Amino acid sequence: MSAKLFYLDTSIWNALCDQQVDAQTLISKLADRNTRLVLGPNVVYELAKTFDTNKLGMPERGRTLFAYLQRFVRAEIPVFNEPAVLLRQEAARAAGEIDRVEVFWNEVNYSSLLSAVENLSQGEFDENAKLFIKNRKSAARQTRFDMSGHLESRPALAQALERVNEDSLRAWIDHEANGLGGRRVLQSQLAIVFERRPDRKLTLLSKKLLANRRYRISHALVRSALYLNWRSAHRGSIRSDVPDDAYHGVNACYCDVFVTTEPDQAFHAELVNSNIRAISYDEDVPLALWLPQIA
Repeated sequence: MSAKLFYLDTSIWNALCDQQVDAQTLISKLADRNTRLVLGPNVVYELAKTFDTNKLGMPERGRTLFAYLQRFVRAEIPVFNEPAVLLRQEAARAAGEIDRVEVFWNEVNYSSLLSAVENLSQGEFDENAKLFIKNRKSAARQTRFDMSGHLESRPALAQALERVNEDSLRAWIDHEANGLGGRRVLQSQLAIVFERRPDRKLTLLSKKLLANRRYRISHALVRSALYLNWRSAHRGSIRSDVPDDAYHGVNACYCDVFVTTEPDQAFHAELVNSNIRAISYDEDVPLALWLPQIA
């Protein structure tokens, strides 16, 4: 029986650090319950943003966070591949070019991560790290801009989305994701990943991917995009932190459990991943006890 995979969002990693939960003990206790912690690359990005601020004490906080994270990376907890990498692999599998999706980073990427975490734990926020932060921030801003422009140019769509209330949201996403709208969303994502114009071949590939539940990143990307459109229509805009929250939910698609301190993020994770159980931590019980309990 394969181990259950626990995805912890950035707020939980912060809490683990603050509570100074022993890495090896936690990993061992979870292993006794056939459970493994996994790390999302967006966690590394969000923790690294601590260095990219002028707020007093933040560089020291960054060093503390990465010194703590380093214990888990040295213990070789698995790291998920980026959504774009997973989507390319799912497309290749659907096309019969490969026989499995490699969900986690390979040894070369992991070695680079270990080196980067070690540098950041010593406060070495170099040009590569700065460029990494800059590019990810730019991508998040672009997501918000694209979403706003998408609805402004389609007033009929915005009005239709406004008629969907929260009680019927899941049913609406289920319907849209399996129809023409879902295929169009995925076709656009595939066009970006393969750096080509949308065409009939990508349309057929989208249809094939969405017809099979095993292509989890394909489904999660579509469902997340539909949710963000709905949220933008209802709230007029998307907060700056929402793209990162959405990224976590999508990146965790191959997990069994998603753990966060934010109920809103838990809601998104379950909404976009039918296979995931999302749990919010309320800090009443120390994480060293709570995580093994929920496992």
